[in-house]
Amino acid sequence: MTRLTHAITVHGRVQGVSLRWMIKEKAQALSLVGFVRNTKEGGALIVCRGIPENVQKLCDWLRTHPGASHIERLEIEQINDSDTYTQFGIHYS
Repeated sequence: MTRLTHAITVHGRVQGVSLRWMIKEKAQALSLVGFVRNTKEGGALIVCRGIPENVQKLCDWLRTHPGASHIERLEIEQINDSDTYTQFGIHYS
């Protein structure tokens, strides 16, 4: 199957509520590779590579199960990314 890379920007109250850890666990369960990191604006950026159906499952999960976070909206964009991710991790900035 074709594996595509997407950038997902998560807007809302998402920092300080363990969302990055939950995203990491969900992405790994969906066999996605890439990373999640906080943004300066208070959101989160997810860059993930995997089959499109699993990327969609991650987005659906974010819309319905953000734990203590409050997700206002997602921006999802398919990107060209030459990095060779081997796992999903958390980047600290």
